[in-house]
Amino acid sequence: MITTTNIKGKEYAPVSERVRAFREVLPEWRIITNVVSFQDNEWVVKAEIQDQDGDVMATGYASEKVGAGNINRTSALENAETSAVGRALGFLGVGIAASIASADEVTNAAQQLEEIKIREALATDREKRTLADYCKRLGVSPTEIAKQAGWTEGPLTAEQHGKALVILKDIEDSTEWMRNE
Repeated sequence: MITTTNIKGKEYAPVSERVRAFREVLPEWRIITNVVSFQDNEWVVKAEIQDQDGDVMATGYASEKVGAGNINRTSALENAETSAVGRALGFLGVGIAASIASADEVTNAAQQLEEIKIREALATDREKRTLADYCKRLGVSPTEIAKQAGWTEGPLTAEQHGKALVILKDIEDSTEWMRNE
């Protein structure tokens, strides 16, 4: 029996449960993983399920970007490998209560979406006023600072606001240093 986790009304099996069930039922079969690529800080991993003769019975791929989500800050490769194994086992039919996706995969995707929402949140009016006042005090262009923080057009995001404040702090520190010379 495979233990599942309910996520938003659907049952998903964790990869660990899929691997355990696979090993119990097919101990002579193998799970083979290979790194397909590492480009732009993104790992792509392929997992194959091979029978006792080495014939490929199922394949799964997964990719993870370094730094996207808590786990990927330190373990993006391992996370991609686990997801690829989970998908390959899912395609083999192991632990697919409601979906090929594993509980781990669904939870990770939800966390990454939440982080994207936070990064894309817009700067508040108060934050924009603070930024404008800081720029005025230092005698620099708010538009130029926003561009240095990654802004191109449209509303300023909270993440860009934070980067702009760091840039302004660096400017302030360098002008303070020059005044003390």
